[in-house]
Amino acid sequence: MTKPMGNPDASEQYRMLFGRLAKLHFLRRIYIRQVEHTAPLNGTQVHLLDDILKHPGCKQIDVAERLHITPAAVAMTIKPLKQLGYLTAAVCPDNQRCKQLELTEAGKAVLQSCCDVIDRFDASVFDGFSEAELRQLTDYLRRMTEQMERALGREPMDVTPLALKTLAEEIAQENAVCTALVHHSDEQKGGI
Repeated sequence: MTKPMGNPDASEQYRMLFGRLAKLHFLRRIYIRQVEHTAPLNGTQVHLLDDILKHPGCKQIDVAERLHITPAAVAMTIKPLKQLGYLTAAVCPDNQRCKQLELTEAGKAVLQSCCDVIDRFDASVFDGFSEAELRQLTDYLRRMTEQMERALGREPMDVTPLALKTLAEEIAQENAVCTALVHHSDEQKGGI
């Protein structure tokens, strides 16, 4: 049973829970940024190589569409990866302007190495949790996100990289709108 809305004890507990969830997110991001300073690949390169691994022989344009980045960004990201010998870009037989991308064995190894570092960190976070506790936690978080989505008038969606990227893009757009409103308000205040 949930406590009635407006209950100060419940409201404080909700704020504390959301604070802990935010802290988890920020701490994991801090760890990933620290790893990037010593890892052979940055986060963008990892995502790109992972996508190519899952879609061998894919075209650059397809990678751009799947990762929601520009074809130019893909081209800039793959250039150093090709130089390092992590992937190959062969001309497509059916379209001379397209490149087909494949990971080399070195690319697969460096990608696995980077993923292993993150996986070990993630595993350490859940050290001591039983399988039942992990399932229960997963279920709680699923229920919370579904209820939040419904409260926002949305259909619940899966936790896929594409779904998360869509949410991140929406937040970025809202931040841009808020920034524009603040600037507009500041301009109006200055003109008074």
